[in-house]
Amino acid sequence: MIKKYLKKAILNQFVEFLLGVQEDKHIPGETKIVYFIVDFSNNDIDLSYSADERLFDIFDYGWYFPPDAQHFWSHELETIAVELFDKKSITKKQVMLLLKDITLSAKTKCDFLKNYTGYFGERFSKVYK
Repeated sequence: MIKKYLKKAILNQFVEFLLGVQEDKHIPGETKIVYFIVDFSNNDIDLSYSADERLFDIFDYGWYFPPDAQHFWSHELETIAVELFDKKSITKKQVMLLLKDITLSAKTKCDFLKNYTGYFGERFSKVYK
């Protein structure tokens, strides 16, 4: 089970991450869809943020993908990666549900994203519309 304090900390950090990306490189007005993409590789959990004008069939990075958006780092997320990959005390499904909740909650907390459609998923998996 993933502790609630980890979820709260990651949510607050992810909101700050999104605001920082926006401050450095505004999301273009012509984009209408934001993608929150998770990648499980090298015993790590990589979370990133991207946007595009079109809806993809498969989760991948859109044309708006500034360097600051390419990797969200959090000590708490690293702790979850250890629980998932080393200790095997949680499942990938639990992590996916947690990160989906965090990313879509963060989207609602960021005023600049309120008019965008948001999708969350694992890189190279199917986007369910």
